[in-house]
Amino acid sequence: MNEVRAPITYQAPESPLAVSVRSEGSQIFAGPGPRFTMEFAVENGRLRLVRDHQGPERERIHLHVMEFVFGHEPCLQSLDCTDLQAPFHDAFSHRFFQNREGRLMLDREVFFQLPVLWHRRQQETFAPERWIMTHERAHPQRDFVEHGVLYRRYVPTMGQTLSFELLDRQQHLDIFHEWHHQPRVAMFWEMAHPKEQLDDYLSKMEQDPHQRPIMALLDGHPVGYFEVYWTPEDRLGPYYDHDPFDRGFHFLIGDVSVLGGRATPELIQSMVHFIFLDDARTRRVMGEPRSDNAKLLRYVESLPGWVNLREFDFPHKRAALLQNRREDFFRGGSL
Repeated sequence: MNEVRAPITYQAPESPLAVSVRSEGSQIFAGPGPRFTMEFAVENGRLRLVRDHQGPERERIHLHVMEFVFGHEPCLQSLDCTDLQAPFHDAFSHRFFQNREGRLMLDREVFFQLPVLWHRRQQETFAPERWIMTHERAHPQRDFVEHGVLYRRYVPTMGQTLSFELLDRQQHLDIFHEWHHQPRVAMFWEMAHPKEQLDDYLSKMEQDPHQRPIMALLDGHPVGYFEVYWTPEDRLGPYYDHDPFDRGFHFLIGDVSVLGGRATPELIQSMVHFIFLDDARTRRVMGEPRSDNAKLLRYVESLPGWVNLREFDFPHKRAALLQNRREDFFRGGSL
């Protein structure tokens, strides 16, 4: 474990509890708010409880310590939790652990598929499937989502907290308008329209359950925009053999100060993470950027899980068909 003396604050969407975690060598200190009421030791991928804390927040503190360890040891694929006095009940059942030769092991690819720490819906729930028709295409009925924070995660490689929230036209229209008038954005999005026209565009999207307009924020500051959609009823649907819960997204980085470096790949991979947490039935995330957007394609194809399947022609552009499968994403060290 690399030494992290400054405390890191973790807080899941919709959770009133903030958890602070810091480390000194192999020792990890954690607790609710600014207090460090628990102590752990981690050595050679083995997490051990040194000083316990009793209270309703005990389970969540354990989970954030695990997040801290996985986040700061990116090559660690399994965490030995045998020595923990397991506090887990509903949110984190023992079924997520694997018993290997008497050791209780938690795999990275399993841990990051649990919505409890990052998604606003902290446990996996979804309505029974009800199939409907849109544009003469059959697909499951999609739910609308109210405004608010959808996803939040501390990103160790950036030292910042990344969050996604539904775009609020009253709050975000000005910056949405500003971003679309940047020449580099306008070249690919072709939406350098007056503010009233963009407002109408977003208003119509709010009434369309197949897509969501989402703002990306770093430490609460807006830096980018995503449009997340279900592919069966989207324009992409007829161009490949889609599954009912496939999703895709378009995105732009509006804040030029975060272009390059770690920000762009972390935003892309965190959005894929959010999509897979949002519905456990989603097996693939798709993309269809312009085939001449060489810079974006280089970014995406260098990230774990992404594959460029082929090029194809939309009526309005020639596109690259990209795919990221759930099993490839979580096994690929994407987070």
